[in-house]
Amino acid sequence: MEKERCFIITQIGNKNDDIRRHVDGIIDAVIKPVIEDEYEVVVSHQINEIGSINKQIIREIYNDKLVIANLTELNPNVMYELAFRHSVGKPVIVIAEEGTKLPFDVSFERTLFYKNDALGTLELQKDLKKFINNIDFNKTSSPIHEIIKEYNQETIFIQNYETVADKHNVDSLKYIIDRLNSIENLINNEVSIGKDSFPHSSATVIKFEDFDESIKDEDIIQVLEKAEKIDTNYVITEFSFNKKTKTLIIYELLKYRISIPIFISFYKEELTKLGFKGIKLDVCQLVSND
Repeated sequence: MEKERCFIITQIGNKNDDIRRHVDGIIDAVIKPVIEDEYEVVVSHQINEIGSINKQIIREIYNDKLVIANLTELNPNVMYELAFRHSVGKPVIVIAEEGTKLPFDVSFERTLFYKNDALGTLELQKDLKKFINNIDFNKTSSPIHEIIKEYNQETIFIQNYETVADKHNVDSLKYIIDRLNSIENLINNEVSIGKDSFPHSSATVIKFEDFDESIKDEDIIQVLEKAEKIDTNYVITEFSFNKKTKTLIIYELLKYRISIPIFISFYKEELTKLGFKGIKLDVCQLVSND
């Protein structure tokens, strides 16, 4: 039976470099012993096929069932390849040596930190096995993939409306208008947040179709506390939960520019877990200080 493939995103370095010995050691002592019974492990500097190495790497990242990314030293090529895997929405496991300070764009992702010593390899083996066993391969999700899905959904509705433009498509047209307005707001906010002076106030408006009546303010506060830990530039000052209008408004103080897609993905996932259904967000709308 042919094995599934697992591609390793990692810094390469020259053959005798310390980082090359480091990453090869992790691959040979940790990753392969854990997964080689089920997966063929593929590493870019070990590919022997004829042709463009870049094309082969992209093909592996796109097609392989599993990807493991080692972010130790935060190599730019590694970050680029990780971003591409996120756009595909397939499972990726992020690992890094202890002491690696992750950029806030990926700090929201669960990361397996390890010590680069004999005991550390054993600990990482154990954590890696547990992580792989808990992966839902039927679920496609990542901050980038969520945004791409929204734009794809937009295209489908537009195509349907142009094909069958009758009274039954009123809801589709309304959806298109609402979403285009929302996207425009996000774009405008990205631009203005980048240019405006900081700190400044903003609000995230979250509307939902239904919710679990047992949800308490304390439950929402726990989610907000987790949100603040994503980026130190993001501070929540208060929130308003209106069950009658089915609206949750989060008032924020932005010390500096934040990554909007990460917060969209975070709030959708966490509030859905809490019991909110049919969530729609307008994130980081600027609030006048007048």
